[in-house]
Amino acid sequence: MDETTTGSAIISSEAFSRLKRLQSEFEEVIETIEILNTPDLMDQIQRSRKDILAGRIHSISSVDDLDSIWE
Repeated sequence: MDETTTGSAIISSEAFSRLKRLQSEFEEVIETIEILNTPDLMDQIQRSRKDILAGRIHSISSVDDLDSIWE
């Protein structure tokens, strides 16, 4: 078999579903690691936590609510 040839395998639909689930979980872990390794994002998260604890939050249930925050 040369370098450009790929092999194939037959797997059950259950095994395929498990592999897709694992792929999704793996992508989520990578995304989490990327966030944890981005200082600006971590700073934003920390500031947001402090805002929540200090009560600096707004309830938004409509576009009008959002507009009133920006006025």
